[in-house]
Amino acid sequence: MNQVYDNLEIIVCDDCRTDEIKAVFDELVPASSNLARYVRNPQRLGFQANLLKCLEESRGEYIKFLCDDDRLFPYFIANQAGVLDAYEDVSLVVGRRHLVDIDDYVLPPRLENVGLVPYDAVFKGEDMLAIFERTPRNYLGGFSAALMRRADVMEYLPSIAQSGQGFIALLDFALFICLLRRGNLVALHTIQNVERRHPDRFSGQPDVIQKAATEWGWLSEMLKARSGEQAPAQGWVRFLPLRKALEQPREWDEVGLYGIMASRQGVMHSRVGSKSETYAELYTEWLSCRQFTAPQRKLIEKRIGHWTWQPRIVPVVVDPFGDAEGLDITLRSIAEQDYAADSVVVLTNADVDDPQVLRFS
Repeated sequence: MNQVYDNLEIIVCDDCRTDEIKAVFDELVPASSNLARYVRNPQRLGFQANLLKCLEESRGEYIKFLCDDDRLFPYFIANQAGVLDAYEDVSLVVGRRHLVDIDDYVLPPRLENVGLVPYDAVFKGEDMLAIFERTPRNYLGGFSAALMRRADVMEYLPSIAQSGQGFIALLDFALFICLLRRGNLVALHTIQNVERRHPDRFSGQPDVIQKAATEWGWLSEMLKARSGEQAPAQGWVRFLPLRKALEQPREWDEVGLYGIMASRQGVMHSRVGSKSETYAELYTEWLSCRQFTAPQRKLIEKRIGHWTWQPRIVPVVVDPFGDAEGLDITLRSIAEQDYAADSVVVLTNADVDDPQVLRFS
């Protein structure tokens, strides 16, 4: 309701047995408002049928399925709608997102939300399908991250969301694949929405996880059976910056997404807490990697024990590889603190001739 794009139709399809969602709707939406409609299913439909119910109730040209507990930044829909307005060959627009835990703490980036290139860009739909055929991973996000043309969704969604036999765990990604067979992808590089990863989320339920394994097989068969243009080379995708997309003729560039994603995956896996689902889990892992070894602790206690003064705080900087430039940056940042540190201990393996530096090898 805080979107700057005001030509909106908000539909809440309530598939719950209680009145809790109705109470939230009544609290937030004035009775006189035409901005939002509340639809209560007379009987529970389930995820797939409820999604189709939302589609059936909608009347707009574009559609965004927003999952509850996710949030949009104010310019998200305006940015996405502007792309679909300007480019008829684009069938899907996605934006990057923050992942947060149940308490709103931002979680470390995952491969699914790092972005493809560092600016807004158009990607050839067929080339992206070739990437997904060889890499069973969704780099695009879920329903909340995407904006689509309603006519396209009406054509594809009923056939892939059949209750009891269609997609459910990977329904969003299956729809994206169908859309990319029709047109191109625009990926907005700026953070556009917030997705909450909480313990009870739909995708984390055991039966949904089990179904996901089966559905990846279905997607693989869909991708192998496709026809159309071939990608320039394995792992490469034709793309161009969005700012150049209106130029004619288009001069497509190529980017090796396999290499980019493999590099980013290596960087992220090297970071502490990269797979944590909560801030508490992240902090615990981070703290465990910052515990002194027994020799380090003994060396620090011995040196500090000889000091004639007892400072309240002693920053200890670990510099295992003798990175002089990095160490200088860290020490300068400590020196600039409003709460000045009288002494700083540096632990290093490097050969440094300085009485304030403790060597622990």
